[in-house]
Amino acid sequence: MSKELIWSEDQDFAYGLKSDFESKEEFAERVIDQYENGICVVKNIQIQPCLFTSGEILPDVLIPLSLIDISIENYYTAEVEEEEGEGEDNSYGCVVD
Repeated sequence: MSKELIWSEDQDFAYGLKSDFESKEEFAERVIDQYENGICVVKNIQIQPCLFTSGEILPDVLIPLSLIDISIENYYTAEVEEEEGEGEDNSYGCVVD
């Protein structure tokens, strides 16, 4: 398993394919490992169905799913913030709300 993450442009949100991770704690560990300085708060971890495509989806355009490369799968989603103060540390080296 590759355990790749998808990041928002400002690294405020992280996304990971649920089937790549055994738990939300493992997902949070991976987020911390890939965060630019490794010191962050990972919060509001959820499992949500998400759309993924390598192409562009334009607004206000109707396109049959059979004509585009798209997948709908469950992803871990989380908010990521740079850690500013002290928080409750846990065994995987980050703060998780």
